[in-house]
Order: sequence, then C-alpha cells, then structure tokens
Amino acid sequence: MSFLKTLWIPFAALVVPTLSLSASENALARVSSKDGETLTISVGDYRTSFDRTASWTMRSVYYQDRCINDSSGGYYLGTVLKERHGKEGDPFLGSGHRPEEIQEFTVRVFQDDQLLEEPPLEPGLSLEEGNRVLVNKKSNFVSEYSGHLLSIDSTTIISAGGIEQRVTEVGGSGDLAKIVFVYPFMHMLPKSTDLYYAFYEDSFVESGGFVEDKSMTLKKNVTGLLAFDPTHSVGIYLYHQETYPDARLFIFNRKRDNKLYFRYPHPKTEDQSIRYSVYLKAFSASAIARKPEKGFEEMILPSGTEEITIYVEN
Repeated sequence: MSFLKTLWIPFAALVVPTLSLSASENALARVSSKDGETLTISVGDYRTSFDRTASWTMRSVYYQDRCINDSSGGYYLGTVLKERHGKEGDPFLGSGHRPEEIQEFTVRVFQDDQLLEEPPLEPGLSLEEGNRVLVNKKSNFVSEYSGHLLSIDSTTIISAGGIEQRVTEVGGSGDLAKIVFVYPFMHMLPKSTDLYYAFYEDSFVESGGFVEDKSMTLKKNVTGLLAFDPTHSVGIYLYHQETYPDARLFIFNRKRDNKLYFRYPHPKTEDQSIRYSVYLKAFSASAIARKPEKGFEEMILPSGTEEITIYVEN
C-alpha cells in the first residue's frame, strides 16, 4: 500500500479496527410508525427515518445519536433526474423537485437471511425483532414533456454494521435522449464535517475542506470518501464494493450542509437496466493518519474491489 503523504486530523476512540457491514446477532431491530406514513428504524448504533409518500429515500441518519446525514431542510436524499425539456420551470424530477410517481413502498424484517415479517405501514406500528431491515420503494419518473423516462427500484438495508443503498434504473418508453444526467444517490453531510479524503480502489485521490461558496468540487470517480466531523468526533465513510466506469462524485458546498451527488451513466434505451449500490458506515475516532503513527491502530476500509488502510488513534 502506497500513499502520497501522511495526513493527521483530530478524529473519539475507535473500538473496532476493521469496518464490516455484516449484521450482528446481538443487535435488535426496532421498526415504528406513529402515523402510518413516516417510518423510524433503529438497528444497533444506526437510526434512520423514511416516508412512503415523499420523493426521498432516507430523510435522516444518526449514528450513536449523532447526525451523519440530514435533510431536515428539504427532501433531498433520493434519486434526481435532470431533463432537457426546453420549457420554463424546473428541469429536475424527484427528491424535492417535480414529483416521482411512487408505485410501492414495503418494509421487510430479517434475522440474518431469514425473512421474519413484512409489516404493513400503519398507525401504531411497533416491532422489536430481527437484526436487519430492508425498505424498498418502487417509483416512476414521468415527465409532462418527455413521457416515462425511468423506473427506479430503491432498496435500503439497515443493519448493525451500517447501511447499504441499492438503486436499479430501468429505461422507460419516453424520450430518453432528453435525460441530461441522473443522481441515484445523494447524501447531505452535516456542516460540522470539515474535511474529506477520497480514494479510488487502493489509491489516494485527494483531500480537501468543505466550504460555503456553492461551488461544485471533487468531480472525480472515487470508490471511497471519508469525511470527518470534529464537532461530534465521528468519521463518515461512503464507499462502493465495485467500480463504475465514468462515474463521478460531486461535492456541493452549501451553507447549511455538505451535499454529495453520486452521478453514473443512466439507461439510454427502453428496458435497459443498470444497478448501483453505495454503503454508509460511521465510527468514533480522535485522530487518523494515512501512514503508521505511534499509538495508532490499523483500520482497513473496503474501496471498490480493493482495500485501503488508515491508522486511527484510540
């Protein structure tokens, strides 16, 4: 493993030196809904919320009661499509823009790979069982100008090891040439995150700070992005376990958050299907380096089909 230089940042103590998304037999999943529309799921250290009628997948994510992904200012965590329609008005479909057509919203509770229950989302829902929860949303992106552009099948898997998001895009019967781009994933990091480190496979790509000038930065193909929140002593790691040619990750530097856009090639013909997945993991730490340091422990992170190694102070 080679690195361009040593990085040290003030990061609370890391308990486990290796990240894993495997479910824990001891982590009990909790699923609840007060009104039959909103949904709260907790497994281990992770808590997230959903809404079956809104144009977003996850609204918020907490790790040990620390916010690591928040869209309280708007519904911006789902898929977004930009359309070239040549008309006045919003060129975007989905996630707080022109609405998608939601076809189905289901919740499934598992113990490892065994399905335990598929509860209806209704007022007063309250379950405590299993160790993994899958939330699936199926929707169509239909433009009043260009017809049915995409069908989106989005699955979010919450376990004690982290969160996996899967999106399958299928080309519709409309004018797909009008699609400019698609962001299947967006993540709004708290403004308290101030540094990021980007990787492609086992290579370091770049590091930088978040700003507030509404600029778009990074704009590179990466398989792992590590962000640090010094205010809450938490690291936030987003990564793929495969590579996607021609993919790009954009950082939108806003005043209220640091917003990540994952952009990949989209279907160009009717019924063409493309699948993507991204993983979200958080951990506590007090310091981190990219080369061995005295008193630091090795931590291995997945990155595409390879791994990267960082060093964390306990």
